[in-house]
Amino acid sequence: MSEIQNDAQDQDLRAAIDRVPRPNFRFSPPAAEISFARGFALSGDLLESWQQAGLPVGATETPSQVRAKATRMLATDAVAERYSYFKALLAAKMDCREDRIITELASIGFSDIADFYDQSGQLKNIHDIPAHARAAIESYSPVDGKIKLNSKMQALSKMVAIKNMDAGNQESKAPKIVIGLPGATTTAAPKYLEKK
Repeated sequence: MSEIQNDAQDQDLRAAIDRVPRPNFRFSPPAAEISFARGFALSGDLLESWQQAGLPVGATETPSQVRAKATRMLATDAVAERYSYFKALLAAKMDCREDRIITELASIGFSDIADFYDQSGQLKNIHDIPAHARAAIESYSPVDGKIKLNSKMQALSKMVAIKNMDAGNQESKAPKIVIGLPGATTTAAPKYLEKK
């Protein structure tokens, strides 16, 4: 399995692969060590990451001893380099920029039910549903062929609020207040106070 496939096998990181430039790695650790670095970047649990990577655990080793081994491995240049890369991928995936939020909300708000079913009306396999459409899924049950989508109206309302698209409409509905003082004459407002 190539390193790029290794990077992409985690659903959690796949979305960030294209946004983070792949470094020229100085080291080439074994696949299990790369898996350990990826697992620890995702979970933060040394023992779980060690076990999921299939790294050796002695029959008499305690969890504390395994954690100590994992800590030493994480400190090596080769594993630290991969750990940093996977942390960068995770940071890119969790990047909460306005454009990413709008894209996700647009996927929900403009979703099309036809993206989820084939020509015969059967629910598609989750991997056959386009990525933009999967964002709209709240729950998916291939067993009974049912899918529940997030609320299109809520998503559209949130987009309007984020983009402040309703500001002009709200401004036109705002009440106009005129204050008059007894005996005062009305004059035009100075130019610098006029709305632009």
